[in-house]
Amino acid sequence: MINRTALTLNWAVVAVAAASPFELQIDSVQSDVDLTLCMTVGSTLCDTDSSPLGGSVTLEVDCLAGPVSVTLHDFVFEVLETVSFQLDFGFPVGQFNATASDVVVMYAQPGIPLPEAPLVGDAFGYTGVPADGTGQLDYTATMLVCFGLIAAGHACDDIIDLSTLELDPLDLDATLAVMDRDVTVVLDIVLTAPLDPEAPDLGYFMVDGTLVATGTVPGWQYPPGDLDSDDDVDLADFGAWVGCLLGPDEPTGTGCACADLDLDNDVDLADYAEFQSVLPAR
Repeated sequence: MINRTALTLNWAVVAVAAASPFELQIDSVQSDVDLTLCMTVGSTLCDTDSSPLGGSVTLEVDCLAGPVSVTLHDFVFEVLETVSFQLDFGFPVGQFNATASDVVVMYAQPGIPLPEAPLVGDAFGYTGVPADGTGQLDYTATMLVCFGLIAAGHACDDIIDLSTLELDPLDLDATLAVMDRDVTVVLDIVLTAPLDPEAPDLGYFMVDGTLVATGTVPGWQYPPGDLDSDDDVDLADFGAWVGCLLGPDEPTGTGCACADLDLDNDVDLADYAEFQSVLPAR
């Protein structure tokens, strides 16, 4: 086993920098979402319509050559088509017909990344993610359905601004695939929102979809030496490399694929020599 302290030289203590986030575009051909509208007027009735999904996902990984964690920075999910709902409760209860357009679900705290999520195999996930929505719901109601809306303070024929809805926290289940600089994330999303936060028993929306987001990480190459994927080689990368040093013929540790600069499945002094050759002079 190699004494790691012997390699610190006279450099200052190094903190490992976070990798740079990158944006993936959602492939609308491979991505779709089901929107369900439910209302309760005596009994509960639901209707579902579907649409392709667009938008983007912004994330970072600890090491593209052998990632073990993912950090989600931002997302925007765009429902690309107008969706329609027809709820017919029968006579004398009435009907509720609606169309939803320009629907977008987005991360509620852009600029504040979510905590780092470990990769288990190729899977990672988040629960309780805050989300906001935009868009509008145009609706018409008749008979007792109309009376129920009036009792809740709504008109029988109106437009609901979807940005006023209080979305329940979002659950995300995902897989990550990396091929050189090409990244693919497959993400399952589920969320609900009451039609009226002041009258939650009136009805609710549910969004249930699967999206495929793809992209190429700019400026990243493996090797040599950019362990934190931020498009440079500096002391932060050295700090990460020292944490992976195990010695010759010791299998590369978890999350240390980027530290194996000579690609011989270990991290040793040969890799240190490679790292010195790519580290800019100080």
